[in-house]
Formats: sequence, structure tokens, C-alpha cells
Amino acid sequence: MARKTEDREDLLRDGTAMPQRGRMWIESQEVFVGFRIVGPEHLAASLYWDQDPVYQFNTNGRLRRVFFQGRRYKATNGTLYQLHQTGANRKTTERLVLTDSQVERERQRHMIGQLELCLQQITEYLSNKGDVECVGMAGTAFKNQTLKWIHDLPRPIEIADSPAVTD
Repeated sequence: MARKTEDREDLLRDGTAMPQRGRMWIESQEVFVGFRIVGPEHLAASLYWDQDPVYQFNTNGRLRRVFFQGRRYKATNGTLYQLHQTGANRKTTERLVLTDSQVERERQRHMIGQLELCLQQITEYLSNKGDVECVGMAGTAFKNQTLKWIHDLPRPIEIADSPAVTD
């Protein structure tokens, strides 16, 4: 993720892997929601709250990847693993289980709590007719799809078995 505003990618313009996408401004922060279309009736969503946090979900609404407080995580066997990249070209990846320590378990609870807060704020914003810039569908359809996606997410939030888009 880009640290400087001028370095950041314009996901609304360039996020072509998510053909249905929208951007809104909540509390002076850019919030982006994008949907990958996987098969005729399956969507996999991504949520970017400014540059951090970022939450990516699979087609079953389970969390598959996260970027939170400058750390990257991926789902494996229903657990989030923190990714540490090593090697000169950052190609070698080492996985560390997130739940090995009390500190890491607390970080995961905080991460999920922040996600729930983000989803609540998006729901309130869209329900109160907030403006959304959209690509791939009309604004009202995007709002309805986003609200349905949030409503249909498993509660409590579930961690996927893998970082794949399908589960």
C-alpha cells in the first residue's frame, strides 16, 4: 500500500480486477468497495478504508487477506497468518501464525472489531443516501449490492481456509 497520497493507486479508475466498484468519503477518509465477479452469481468483495485497513473476502464472505496497521495477513485453514517478506527481491515469504501469542490474538480481535466498525459506518452512510462514485453499475444498484453484501456476511466474521477468491 502506498504511504503517500500522491503514490496511491486510483482504485476507482484502475481497479479493473473488480469490474463493479465504488468510492465514497466517510469522515474525510476515502472508502472503496470493489467486487470481483466469480461465476454467474458469485462476488468476492474488497474493502479499502483509505490506505489502511484493507480487507479482502472470498465468494462466501469469509476474510481471505488483510492489510492492517502496516502488516499483511493471509488466511490459511481458518487462521490469519502474518506475512513477512524476506530475501533481496522480497520474493521469499515466511508465514507466522497470528494466534501464537496474547498480543497477536488481541491484534486479531482489534482487526475484526475495526472491520465491524467499518461495515457499520458504510451501512449508515449508504442508508442515509450518501454519494458514491461508481464504475460498472449505477449508483443505486451499487449501494444496494454493497448493503446486501454487508448484510449477508457471516457473523461473527469468519476466516477463510485459504487466500483464494473461491472457498
